[in-house]
Amino acid sequence: MSFWRALAIFSGLSVIMPLITDICLPAIPNMAEYYGVETGRIQQTVSYLFIGAALGQIIYGPLADRYGRKPVIVISMIIFTLISFLTIYTATPSSHSLARFFQGATGAGGMIIVRAIIRDLYDSTTATKMLAYTMVGGGLMPILAPIVGGHITDLFGWKPNFLIIAVFGLVLTLSLVLWLKESGEEDKKALQITEIFKSFVILFKSKVFVYYTIVTLGPFAGLLCILAGLSTVLIDLMGISTSSFGYYFAIIMIGNLLASVAAGKLANLLDSFKLISTGAIICFLSGITACVLAMFGSMNPFSIVLPAAGFMIGFPLVVSAATAEAMSPFGLIAGRASSMIGLIQLGCGAVTSLILGSASNGTQFPLVIALSLSGTLTIIPLWAVYNLKSKG
Repeated sequence: MSFWRALAIFSGLSVIMPLITDICLPAIPNMAEYYGVETGRIQQTVSYLFIGAALGQIIYGPLADRYGRKPVIVISMIIFTLISFLTIYTATPSSHSLARFFQGATGAGGMIIVRAIIRDLYDSTTATKMLAYTMVGGGLMPILAPIVGGHITDLFGWKPNFLIIAVFGLVLTLSLVLWLKESGEEDKKALQITEIFKSFVILFKSKVFVYYTIVTLGPFAGLLCILAGLSTVLIDLMGISTSSFGYYFAIIMIGNLLASVAAGKLANLLDSFKLISTGAIICFLSGITACVLAMFGSMNPFSIVLPAAGFMIGFPLVVSAATAEAMSPFGLIAGRASSMIGLIQLGCGAVTSLILGSASNGTQFPLVIALSLSGTLTIIPLWAVYNLKSKG
């Protein structure tokens, strides 16, 4: 498979979660009005989406190791497409939350399988580069999706956004059937409970896996807080229009996109610790800045958008390098390693955003406090990663 075709497939799979999350962000207030509930209740549907994605992570790795990468991802995309159509017709917030849970659980297979395939095909340095370039697609979608979603919501309401998701799933499924080649070797013991348990024991006994995974938790917590809380702050509190929200969100994600490109380039020039530490410092300073501006009473949209953009610049520097390092020793159980990383990353982010939705009080303080704590959580584990790197 050529580099560009591989990148197209990897990017298509990696943008599923940004698409199903970000195209709906401007519609959160509209959905709250439709269902007759507070916006905090609809914010929590983002959390349920990622809780489903987190739990789905644990399934796809063993399945991909047992039956191969292609059949698992094709079947999961078929189910994802069907559920996305059904999401349009949910009648209550609870049924919508349930549909979003299963949408996340099926859509999560994309990034899990991508990481496993990249581990199958490339060495650590090239894997870092490919993961970073794959994040470029993941960076473009959050720029475009909220803009499209905002205008569509203004014109037609929130439901057509979910129709777009379903059609995207259908097109991606057909592309996978036609283009994707199998890259893994079947492990007939991969689904045996004892083998799964042994694999996870191996992972958690590895300081490489544990330390590099921990350092990604802060960025994911901050990301999920931005996704769940930003539209409420900008639209409900600061009064911007639904269609304008996408453009503010684009500022955040343009920074993320440029940083993803830079991470791919810098992977050949800097070692992983320098990339991770640079990103962690950026996340930390951005979170603190957001908190300070709120404490001084700033109510301008840019007082939250620019710090959030800074945080998302640090995100790919940390996550691409740390994820590649965490998985690098585990070629024989790459699928299960990818599943466990995803479970931990998304689980941490989902729980954080669920707490944020519960703490929503009509001000920006829950969001900025969460962002500053996420930045702090990113920088604290650096000492452990440094000690590990220096001993290695």
